[in-house]
Amino acid sequence: MTWRANVLDQLFTTEEIRCIKPNRLTQMDSFVWAFTKSGTYSVKSGYALASQLKEDRESPQNDTVAHNASALDAKQHQKQIGNMELAQLVEKTVSDNVISSPVVQTDSIITASQCQTDASWSRECNVFGGGFVLETVNNERLFGAMAEYQVSTPLHAELAALVWAMKKALELDITSLSFETDCLQLVRIVDNEEDWPSMTSELDELHTIRSSFTLFSLSFIPRLLNVRADRLSKGARAQGFCFTHVDPMIPSWLVLETNSAG
Repeated sequence: MTWRANVLDQLFTTEEIRCIKPNRLTQMDSFVWAFTKSGTYSVKSGYALASQLKEDRESPQNDTVAHNASALDAKQHQKQIGNMELAQLVEKTVSDNVISSPVVQTDSIITASQCQTDASWSRECNVFGGGFVLETVNNERLFGAMAEYQVSTPLHAELAALVWAMKKALELDITSLSFETDCLQLVRIVDNEEDWPSMTSELDELHTIRSSFTLFSLSFIPRLLNVRADRLSKGARAQGFCFTHVDPMIPSWLVLETNSAG
């Protein structure tokens, strides 16, 4: 049977046409899937309805649904019940698949920016240097360099450089960030794999700042993959005074050397 769409448009409203012509299928269909414009069931619409039904069951507003259902005529109510049963079947199928599937749930997959950090420390200097290279999910790049008053150990400098990079990221409203460092001991301390009593206050500050991130990770990378942050930190220490630099442009005093590192 072929529908004369032009005649239907002239004689009936859109809602009336949907009642007359509920789907695109040529065969007879005793039920109408009212959750798509075509009247044809789709996995997307079924999943959306299943999620809504789950929310409704957990909400006191479910009483309103039951009250409104009583106003439907018997045939329409019967079709609605059929749709709800089908949606519940879809919900159960989806739930079973999620439980048995090794794939990570989509709401836990968050794209994060990346930030490589490093520090430069020397016993003979009055300051230590820190550097980072931050690449956002939008392919934007920021270079950070700073020099601060000397700390007691190279590990203290590495932690201070990481904390500084974390603060700068939050100032830029970047809250999903994957940090990388070539200091394996720093990774172990942050992950509580090693105890370092002399750094208790610094670690407390890190964990406080860390709580402001929606996604945070710190991983180890070889030094050869951290050359740019390394040169930024060494160049910052070589300046001999305290300062900070965060910009899409590499500091002028390091532009040639850092660019050559890729």
